[in-house]
Amino acid sequence: MCVTLHRPLRELMATAFDLGLLVNRTDYVFIFMFIYQVPGENPPEWNQGDAIDLKVKEAFKSMLIIRAQPLNWTQLNNITERIVRRGSEQFNVTYDRNNKLNEFAIGCYETVELLAVVLDRMRANAQHLVTPAAFLPHLRDQTFPLSFRNITFGPDGARIAALVLQKFHRESGTFQDVTKFGLNSRHALGSISYRDVWTGPIPPDRPPCGFNGEHCQGNSMWQFRTTIGVSVGVVVSAVLAATVLSYWHVRQFSPEQQMWWQLDSTQLLLRLWTHWSEWSTQAHRQDTGR
Repeated sequence: MCVTLHRPLRELMATAFDLGLLVNRTDYVFIFMFIYQVPGENPPEWNQGDAIDLKVKEAFKSMLIIRAQPLNWTQLNNITERIVRRGSEQFNVTYDRNNKLNEFAIGCYETVELLAVVLDRMRANAQHLVTPAAFLPHLRDQTFPLSFRNITFGPDGARIAALVLQKFHRESGTFQDVTKFGLNSRHALGSISYRDVWTGPIPPDRPPCGFNGEHCQGNSMWQFRTTIGVSVGVVVSAVLAATVLSYWHVRQFSPEQQMWWQLDSTQLLLRLWTHWSEWSTQAHRQDTGR
């Protein structure tokens, strides 16, 4: 599962190619999450004119993409041009046509359009007090045909994301839609078969012998290694426990520890008093000069 930016993704897939993870395309499947297209972050592309182009192209055959439904940028050209032009003039930013490919800006535009549509419906129903409690019922289980695409909300008033599954098309060298995700259905991918999604045998979801070889019965080498590992672990644990116990026993039953209770507090007081008397006598002689 890959959730990263475009450049690190290409480097990751090229490294997978170098490590031989894509041989026969039967061992690994890479799934990339791509949500929004914004300036500087385009959908995955193999042809960037660098040294890893061909590796990335081959590796992309083993990658699937889950992303928001792509927008028709040709259809959106007029509105994106207006947005970029106005931003350049208002904020004194140099015009860059690449800034037109901005799904976030389109989302903001659609939010305002949706708000206007719902407010018109509320006014038509004589609802002049706009509160969240009054606004939410107009979203539940509704689909709004906005200017560029339909926006659907679920029974709880939350938007249902329009997601698609894509795979790499060998002839065109691009990722193309396979199917839409039905997030409000028990079968998210509908009735498509794995052959519609994946070419060749499906990679297993675990190693043939399990992650630790536990599924390979009669594997003498694995059993031997397991036995040795367990035995060594038990022996080492026993030695450590014996060492700690021996140290504790020596400390607990040493002569010093056994005799501490025979000390007499009066002897300690007498010794302290003796030292105090000697110190007082010396101080008196220094004061009197005797």
